[in-house]
Amino acid sequence: MLSKRQYAQLTGRDQGERNIIAYHLRQSFETGEIDPATANKICYDLAMSLTKGKHAFLVCTHVDKSHVHSHIIFNSTALDYTKKFRNFWGFSFAIRKISDRLCAENGLSIIEKPKQSRGSYGTWIGDEKQPTLRESLAELIDANLEQSLTLEELKDALRKAGCEVKHKAHLAVKLPQGKRFIRLDSLGENYTVHELLKRLECEQIVKPMAKKKALSPAGKKPNMLIDIEAKIQQGKGSDMKSGQRLLISKRLQKL
Repeated sequence: MLSKRQYAQLTGRDQGERNIIAYHLRQSFETGEIDPATANKICYDLAMSLTKGKHAFLVCTHVDKSHVHSHIIFNSTALDYTKKFRNFWGFSFAIRKISDRLCAENGLSIIEKPKQSRGSYGTWIGDEKQPTLRESLAELIDANLEQSLTLEELKDALRKAGCEVKHKAHLAVKLPQGKRFIRLDSLGENYTVHELLKRLECEQIVKPMAKKKALSPAGKKPNMLIDIEAKIQQGKGSDMKSGQRLLISKRLQKL
C-alpha cells in the first residue's frame, strides 16, 4: 500500500476501481520428481525473469499436496514507483516458455502439448461475446499504457507481446493472430498519436513561439527615422531627387 501511495504521488495517476494490487501465479511439478528446495529456487528464477528484478515479489512452495507446487505473488507497482505492471496479450504464453526452459535446464518434465483446461475462450468467459481484433488491440494498448512512460516504450511493449509495429505516416499495429495492420487512429479518438502522448503524460507538442518585435522606449523613435526626419526639417534633403524622397517616404510609413 505504501508503494501504491508513492506511485500516486510521483505520477499523479489514479486508476480507481481498475487498480490492481498484485499478480498471482502458480507453478506445479510432477509428483515425486522434485524436492521443495529446488522447486522454490526454480520458481524464484521464474519470478526474476518475469519481473526483471523491478517488482517486489514473494515465492512460497507448498508440500501439502501430493505434488510440490509454488506460488508467486508480485507487486504490480515497480520498485522505483514510476510504473505499474499490466497484463498483456500473450503473457501466459511468455510465462509458459520461461517455465518450460527452467524445467528443461533442471531435467524436469514439461507438458509438450498443453490443452486448455476450461475449454475454448468463448466457453469460459460465459455468454459474453468474444472481442474483435480491434477491441483486443485497444485492450492491449490500454494494458500497456500504465507501464510505459514514452511512446517508444509503448511500441516496444507491443512488440514484446508478439505484435508488429510500424510508424511512418500513421502508427499501425498487427496482432499475433491478425492478418493485417490496424491503424491506431481508426480505433477512436483516444488512440491517435496525439492522445496517446497525452495519456502517457509525456506530450511534447510545442507550439512555436511568436517572435516579439523589439519595442523602443516610450516617446523615442528608431535612430534612422530620427536622422531622416531631422535632415528633412533642416532642409538638408532639398537636393534629393523625387525618387529618393518617395523611397524615404515609403520607408517612414513602413517603420
